[in-house]
Amino acid sequence: MIAVKTIPSSKIAPDYSIVIEGVTYKSVLVKTRIGDIETAIVGEGSPLIVVHGIVGGWWQGVSLAAKLKNNYRVILISRPGYGRTPITSGRTTDEQAHLFRELIESLQIYKTHILGFSGGGPSALAFALNYKEQCKSLILAVAAAPHLYKPSFPIWLITKSSFIVKKYIKWDKKKMLKKLDKFDSAYLHFEKEMNPNELIFLEKNPDIAKNINILIKNNFDGVTTEIGLKNDFEQSIKSKNQPRVLAEDVKVPTFIFHGTPDVTVPTEHAVYYASIIPDSELKIYQGASHLLMWTHIDVISQDISDFLKKQKVK
Repeated sequence: MIAVKTIPSSKIAPDYSIVIEGVTYKSVLVKTRIGDIETAIVGEGSPLIVVHGIVGGWWQGVSLAAKLKNNYRVILISRPGYGRTPITSGRTTDEQAHLFRELIESLQIYKTHILGFSGGGPSALAFALNYKEQCKSLILAVAAAPHLYKPSFPIWLITKSSFIVKKYIKWDKKKMLKKLDKFDSAYLHFEKEMNPNELIFLEKNPDIAKNINILIKNNFDGVTTEIGLKNDFEQSIKSKNQPRVLAEDVKVPTFIFHGTPDVTVPTEHAVYYASIIPDSELKIYQGASHLLMWTHIDVISQDISDFLKKQKVK
């Protein structure tokens, strides 16, 4: 029996659902032995956990889940400090990997694939390293390598004060709300991070642009993310003074993909992972930004599906 908690609509917890292409996706809180974790499960088949990046929640993986749901049981989660998952469920990457392990046990799953997107990459990597018997394969999607991370002064400053991080999010939200007044172009909030061809593509593909707008809007609705954001930046800075993560000890098939140019997480992170993880394959998408999981969703989802199918043969 899966232990879950639902939270009624309120000012603190509004409506934890998202509608993409006419389909409504909802999340629940799953209770584990070490803490609650917000989870949305989409589809049936071989399980795949999707770990979101910095700022966001389980909804970051909805577009991918919609593409894979006919063949995979996609498990979307909110990492500690994001959405409705309390920070007490796990601050470090190892603690979050432990939380994923407890989650699949609560869901009565023995073994799963796992995908880590951007800032969620290190936690997914930790799961593959720490729980080899429970990990079928690892996918690193524009994932950050902690020791290559170069924190800027503003990020360092954010980690020093909850007041500052709240002010930062309030400022970022204010900018976003202006763009949400023109909902069809809310994605322009990230135009400096996007390739010009991607912007042209979104202008010509309003349905895909709409999905991105919905996901962006969810980042600024409901429960604030300052706790998770502050923790992620703190962990990133701490990693500079810690031993390098031994990615070469990953013992499962690994698919690494990245775009270029990516100004948020440089492509060198993917090249590093590919050079050191033994059974890995790397694909670079030319002209794709850090948002390629949405702007290139059709080709990305197909490549992920092809990779996962190969694991059945082995």
